[in-house]
Amino acid sequence: MVYKPGDPLRLALKTRTGKLRLRSMDVKPDKSYALVRARITTPISSYSVADAAPIVGEQTSYEYVKEASGGIGYSQEVNLIGSETEKIKVTIEYLDNDSTVLNSKEFDETFTVLPNQQTDVEFMLNDAEAPVIVDYKVTIGQLNWRENDIFPSVKLSVPEGYRYVDPSENLGDVFKEMMADASLDKIQIFLKANTDYTIADKVLEGCVKPFIIKGQTPNYGQKEATVTFHNISMNGNIDFIRFENIEMKPAKDRIFNLRSEEFHVGEISFKNCIINNWSGTIWTSNVSKDNVQIVDIVKMDGCQLINLTTSNPLWNVSTRKVAPINNWEFTNTLFHGRNFGTKTAILGGLSKTTCDITVLVDGCTFIDARGTDCIFFDIDGASAKSTSVTVRNSTVAGVKSGVGTWFQLGTTTSVSSTGNTRAKGYEMKAWGVDTPSEGSQTYEEILSQLNL
Repeated sequence: MVYKPGDPLRLALKTRTGKLRLRSMDVKPDKSYALVRARITTPISSYSVADAAPIVGEQTSYEYVKEASGGIGYSQEVNLIGSETEKIKVTIEYLDNDSTVLNSKEFDETFTVLPNQQTDVEFMLNDAEAPVIVDYKVTIGQLNWRENDIFPSVKLSVPEGYRYVDPSENLGDVFKEMMADASLDKIQIFLKANTDYTIADKVLEGCVKPFIIKGQTPNYGQKEATVTFHNISMNGNIDFIRFENIEMKPAKDRIFNLRSEEFHVGEISFKNCIINNWSGTIWTSNVSKDNVQIVDIVKMDGCQLINLTTSNPLWNVSTRKVAPINNWEFTNTLFHGRNFGTKTAILGGLSKTTCDITVLVDGCTFIDARGTDCIFFDIDGASAKSTSVTVRNSTVAGVKSGVGTWFQLGTTTSVSSTGNTRAKGYEMKAWGVDTPSEGSQTYEEILSQLNL
């Protein structure tokens, strides 16, 4: 069997051990001692898998110490290699707080511990008259083993150059410190999976350094690190702004909320990110000057945007002034709209862009859960030097046929549409590109497959 870290691990375990359980039956405490030490002596040192038998040698003692509480409720459990022939000896020692032996007693008999069995020994710990323990009851019963699913953890390995933010730390404070640290030319933050983080209001406004907030890849049974945050804005030349392996919880209805800022960002990317049950836009710009807000490329890869409500495009490029985002890549991403509204849902506002525009949609899934007459993509390169649109290997489904437009295309230079499918029996009012081929799965079956 080849095991991949993070996957479920199932092993058929066979145990050769049994359990010895010592239990006091006293009802009256004895405060003359503070600790109880059980000394277990056995001739078995280990187990030979080759011989399928215990290895017997010299007598070896193991000590187990517990606070006494006067002997009331005392209990000690010990796992031992079981044997039908070899016996174990038990000595009880009474200690003070300095672990000095005040008294000791042996049981008058040795005990048998069998594989997969539990040997219960119930006795009177505080019988001052007996130099040897003779008043006890022994019960041997089957251990109740049960199947357990084991979720092996993957070691938290922090990538080189990243600052790990412990769950006990304040992520916003760490971000501010790194932004203010003149020795850092970029911010690289690593978060623990299955952990909730928060960035306070205003912390992400006016960023002047490239940054990435990256979560640990979740282990089996875990979820992504979650980050609650407020508006983002930036100034100056910034190589990248990236989010990876996190569940994003925007506290407001805009993620990038831009006004008079002036910047040139090389890349804005979201990779393996989740946004669930949110109403808003990712990008909104109300800039008052031309060409002072520029982004070379936006990427969304492997993301899940679920139960969305939109009244404007998720990516709402300014049509007031020239504020170009030149290149767009949407790959392997799910867009699931609880209510996409009646306007453009995903991308719009490209008509002022004057440079070359490229739009790639590859391997994505689009689901309209309400059946509204929306436009998914509104692409009009009216002012662009060229506009290239590529749509491939994507799936479209909706609860209602005959409404909505997948791509509304204005001025474009080239359009390529290949390998796309639609849900069985599903039609849109307009596709805008080559009609996707009809798939074998219905809308409901696609939802079920995606656990929606």
